[in-house]
Amino acid sequence: MTCADCGEPIGHDHGPRDGWQLEDGRTVCHSCCCADLGHIVEIMKRYAAEPKPATVKTCDECGAPAGSKLTVSPRALCPDCVQRMTVTGAGM
Repeated sequence: MTCADCGEPIGHDHGPRDGWQLEDGRTVCHSCCCADLGHIVEIMKRYAAEPKPATVKTCDECGAPAGSKLTVSPRALCPDCVQRMTVTGAGM
């Protein structure tokens, strides 16, 4: 059997005798498996370094940013809207 990436015989390096099967179905030698893993690590490093947009939780009723103080059942509601709906008897 030969490596799907480099074409060298599988089982003649430090890896398993039958090679490594990657997530996309390729069977590769140990060296190419390590290279593939290194490529994935580099992609993840770039992804981790990208700025992520801040997510602000908002109340479904009034739209006010509520942070972690939202009541979720079945809607996300801020404490003020929960209080108002409880007092007025409006449907939650």
